[in-house]
Amino acid sequence: MYEDLIKAVNNFLEANVVEKGKKEDKYFVDFDCRVLYKDDIEKIQKYLDENSKFHYVILSFSSSFSKSLNKATQRIYFKVFETKEEKEKFLKELEEAKKRDHRYLGEKLDIFHIEEEIIGSGLPLFHFNGAIIIDELKKLIKEVNNRLGYREVITPHISKTFLWKLSGHYEKYKDRIFLIQEDDEEFGLKPMNCPMHLMIFKSRVRSYRDLPFRIAEFATVYRREQSGELHGLTRVWSITQDDHHCVLSMEHLKDEIKRIINEIINVYKIFGLDVKFNLSTRPENFIGNLEDWEFAEKTLREILEELNVKYEIKEKEGAFYGPKIDIDVKDAFNRYWQLATIQLDFNMPRRLDITYVDKDNKEKYPIMIHFAILGSFERFVGIILEHFAGKLPLWLAPIQVSILPLSEKYEEEAKKLFEELTKENIRAEILSEGTIEYRVRDAETRYIPYIIVIGKKEIESGNLTIRYRGTLFSMNKEEFKSKIIEKIRNRERD
Repeated sequence: MYEDLIKAVNNFLEANVVEKGKKEDKYFVDFDCRVLYKDDIEKIQKYLDENSKFHYVILSFSSSFSKSLNKATQRIYFKVFETKEEKEKFLKELEEAKKRDHRYLGEKLDIFHIEEEIIGSGLPLFHFNGAIIIDELKKLIKEVNNRLGYREVITPHISKTFLWKLSGHYEKYKDRIFLIQEDDEEFGLKPMNCPMHLMIFKSRVRSYRDLPFRIAEFATVYRREQSGELHGLTRVWSITQDDHHCVLSMEHLKDEIKRIINEIINVYKIFGLDVKFNLSTRPENFIGNLEDWEFAEKTLREILEELNVKYEIKEKEGAFYGPKIDIDVKDAFNRYWQLATIQLDFNMPRRLDITYVDKDNKEKYPIMIHFAILGSFERFVGIILEHFAGKLPLWLAPIQVSILPLSEKYEEEAKKLFEELTKENIRAEILSEGTIEYRVRDAETRYIPYIIVIGKKEIESGNLTIRYRGTLFSMNKEEFKSKIIEKIRNRERD
């Protein structure tokens, strides 16, 4: 399975095999060699086509990291078929799948791109359209926060590493933190928000009356993933979270988590995403005492069962400070990604000496809940782009209505409609350049939900000619505005 590929690579450059294996349904070989380029892969593929009795398809190539060599290596992913027909069928399916790939859609729809050579892998740049999508997602989570009683804060992107040493993150995740030396002080780009949120709680004396203390932040954190793990928006270095923390006592615990779970379920219903709940238990490198861990795991299990939520156990996959409920979402390619998470933490408040004054006038340590609903905006955007194949629901679409005047003499009428729609916060544009056929095709290619043509017939009748996802119909202007406003307000799916 590997021999012909290794022979093909060595036919063009000096390369030693470091590792080979299978990942999901594809094979890989890691080579200790110079950086591979597209031209190299094309030559290797051609050699295999001409010299192997098997039918190889090179799927991708990237840098990886060898722990044994402590250096970067070059990884090639591939599949092998016994017949030419099987290979051609796979390539056809692969071409269709690429059309749903969020990296392809991100470029096609002007949503984001990654400037690898100048800025770096794992650091996406969101364009105007991408910023609109994220802003709409934030509005959704802000509504959830209002219902749950979480208030927003803003914290810095950088801190002395002393904070991360106190919290325990430095010891466990030092290799993932971007470190900066400034004079005699070591700073780090924040890998998570929880210690800073606890510092806000600690800024004054708190009593039991302040609990539950609910805090939220739309914050970008930075985690140094290995370069071979980076992939479009789904694995990045800059992670923008809808991050939430709750400081509370034992009596509030079950009710708080139940409320959070119900909101998460409702949010994912909006997108029609298939979700799976997991209970992740104590890892090998846990901190804190065993008694707290056992109680925490028992409590989370009881909550899931009382809510009649089906779940699986993920042994030893909890956070180092506490067990967690992870919610995985199935993407368009039937892969599961962890997005939402609810984590129970008895340890960090103790490590940071966070206390409150209870009814008996004694200082006590609270419990802490960490949770995110969408997880990271980057990953979530990548998944929904693929889930909807780029055809985002009306409320998320960066441009919701494209207005096409048939000629210059109808542009004034087009501008009037544009102004009426934008007053209602409907995102619209006017397309005037080119033939009407070209403009309709342009708007359809960008997956704009509503395309409205304005000409003599529309002005005389008072009705709009509307194309919605390929379906043509006519509707009164006021009725159309009312309908579209309602669809956006309800966040309807097509």
